[in-house]
Amino acid sequence: MTPAALPSSLTVDASVPNCDIEVDGNFVGNTPSMLNLTPGKHQIVVKKTGYQDWTRSMMVGSGAVRLSAEMVAVQ
Repeated sequence: MTPAALPSSLTVDASVPNCDIEVDGNFVGNTPSMLNLTPGKHQIVVKKTGYQDWTRSMMVGSGAVRLSAEMVAVQ
């Protein structure tokens, strides 16, 4: 019997406050937030009106990860 995989802690922050956070296409909260993700590959998107979307694909393992999105204003 294998133990269930423990979720990983992911802290998401951005250079601009109150950005939307999406994980695998689902809205999960606003920056800054601490999320619990299951191990495996996930796509993290940070969005805000007037800024380019910030996207990262990452393999989540065990432990804590911190992401800081550098938001770039749309010209």
